[in-house]
Amino acid sequence: MKLTDDIINDAKSFSDLAVSLFGKNNYTNRQKCKDILSENGIDWEEWRNSKKPTPNQCLYCGKEIANGEVFRKNFCDRSCAASYNNKKRKKKVNKCLCCGKEIKSKKFCSPECQTKYYYNIYIEKWKGSNNYDQILERLHPS
Repeated sequence: MKLTDDIINDAKSFSDLAVSLFGKNNYTNRQKCKDILSENGIDWEEWRNSKKPTPNQCLYCGKEIANGEVFRKNFCDRSCAASYNNKKRKKKVNKCLCCGKEIKSKKFCSPECQTKYYYNIYIEKWKGSNNYDQILERLHPS
């Protein structure tokens, strides 16, 4: 019986116990597991409740996640998941096309820079340069 006691203590669930003892998990073998637990003086309901996994905690806010919610393994809701994943994201740094200052917007830091940039392009085209790449190279030498 020592071997059976070790298997009972190591098993994490009825399914795990049935596979360990009988090699197969099915209804009949789980019923046999209940009988074996009863023979060893163990209340099977208490044993099953003691083997239930402890509740998870949300990785972002730390709230407890219910065991029945399989789709929520790491987070309590989508908002926490998004907040957690966005913190790890690297922010893209944009630079003003005219003056090179770091900005939050897409192209220009101010309407003045935008006007100046497009004015310079207009002047370059007026001077006879039709190649857009050459114009940009003159405005932004590497």
